[in-house]
Amino acid sequence: MKLIAVNPGRLRPRPMKRVLATAATVAVSSLLMTACAGGSDSGSSSSGGGVAVYSLTALPGSLQPENLQAGLGIKPIITTLGSLLFEFDNNSCETAPDPTKLRGVLADSWKVSEDRKSLAVTLKDTKSAAGNPLTSEDIKWSLERNLAVSPIVKFLSSGAMHLAADKPITVVDEKNFTLNFSTPSTLDTVMWTVPSFLVYDSVEVKKHVTAEDPWAAKWLETNMATFGPYAADTYEKGNQMTLKKNPGWTGTSGGVDRVIFKQVAGAAEQGNLLNSGSVNYASGLSWSQYKDLQKNSNVKVWNCASLSREVMALQHADPKFADVRVRQAISMGLNRQALIDGARAGFGTPATTGFLPGLLPKSDDLKTWTEDKEAARKLLADAGQSNLSFTLGYVGGNELPILIQSQLKEIGVTVNLQAYASGNDFSQAQRGGKYEALVYNNQGVVPELVFEAGLIQPGAPAMTFGYKSEQFVATINALSAAVPGSDEYNKLAVELNNITINDVPTVALINVPNVFAMSSSIKGTEKGFGTITTAPNPAYFDAMK
Repeated sequence: MKLIAVNPGRLRPRPMKRVLATAATVAVSSLLMTACAGGSDSGSSSSGGGVAVYSLTALPGSLQPENLQAGLGIKPIITTLGSLLFEFDNNSCETAPDPTKLRGVLADSWKVSEDRKSLAVTLKDTKSAAGNPLTSEDIKWSLERNLAVSPIVKFLSSGAMHLAADKPITVVDEKNFTLNFSTPSTLDTVMWTVPSFLVYDSVEVKKHVTAEDPWAAKWLETNMATFGPYAADTYEKGNQMTLKKNPGWTGTSGGVDRVIFKQVAGAAEQGNLLNSGSVNYASGLSWSQYKDLQKNSNVKVWNCASLSREVMALQHADPKFADVRVRQAISMGLNRQALIDGARAGFGTPATTGFLPGLLPKSDDLKTWTEDKEAARKLLADAGQSNLSFTLGYVGGNELPILIQSQLKEIGVTVNLQAYASGNDFSQAQRGGKYEALVYNNQGVVPELVFEAGLIQPGAPAMTFGYKSEQFVATINALSAAVPGSDEYNKLAVELNNITINDVPTVALINVPNVFAMSSSIKGTEKGFGTITTAPNPAYFDAMK
């Protein structure tokens, strides 16, 4: 489908109607055709006029910040709004974003103190869609609000980075402020790329504050007042949300004037809409659908660097898994490439390092997991577990556990499969530690080694499989305090990897690529990779045909 260029000024915001009666009803085109000639197809960032339509498996049920990290549905929206201090300086999706390389979104410049216990930031000279200038008070109020209402922000502020509890932020003047940390960490700057730290136009939001609702929670259920290249236009829970260009934005502004986010839950429907040209973006497809879409010249499938892993967690509290030889044997009994070919249509790479390869320094000293079925059988015999049997839980519809069952049978291990009816049932079992083994996707909020390692660190809230290692804890703490990229940091990163390879806290299976599909009619998609979400930012797109 060709998206007709919209002449700015001709298209006026209007209350949302139910644009699509069903996901397959392509009434989206009626929104796109309220246009006239006037857009350019030159590919320059000033051409403007395009309308991009994104299909998402689910829209957020509420726009309040406590929901901003839940699921993939909200992340592309937050990326497009762009109301964050930083984003990754990453214009290619072939390599994972580097947490030491950031660029400012709302931040114009920044400097880390010598003792790494403060971060001084100067803000850009820009405005919200309501016409209010961005100030340090907006940052302060947004942080205070998010800390007050979002458990995720509370955890990230103290458990990941270490914001000073008594005074996390010091306002210097309208455009300058300092973030204060009790202990330096590798996460102190990169954490401000996370959607949960969205910056609000506090002047606008405060208009809706009441004595009973001091943080305007009711108003923010269906409204957003933010800074950045786009602003919220209309929102209809469970159906659709639209964003429009922010006239007060002074930063980069590409060739898309409006972005429509449409809830399309079914993978088949998403694929059909993308194939027909009725939507321009989809990320909730099956692996076989992505494979088929690669044959469509009107669609480009982006097979980007891995941001997550498929892992198998073994319950260490169970005596049969408490012996590290058993965990090592199970890891050595798997052919990871065969898992990728059989369950992921060839998408992905074998997870043979302790963490995602993009997070680790290049070194000949990095140990890896390897397939060796004969050695696996010997380890099981030495551990007295030659007739090992266990139950493997997973969310239904995943082919991976069936292949694991078949492969481990070759080393004498019997795997009984337990399919959970829903993600909620699976999550309950995982949170309660009520399992022998589980297969799931493991992804941190940022691609950063300390954060990734923290997901399996003994004592971490989500770590319910009982891994214990004083050496692991000491190494991750030392790594967190080291300067990223330094010789000390790289040495500790290799050490942490090798501890993980030996201990097998979880059995890593597949480095899962960040895969999504977009219409080839969009120009300059590769310029949008300033984020870790599954969608590039339309603010950087050159133009649309």
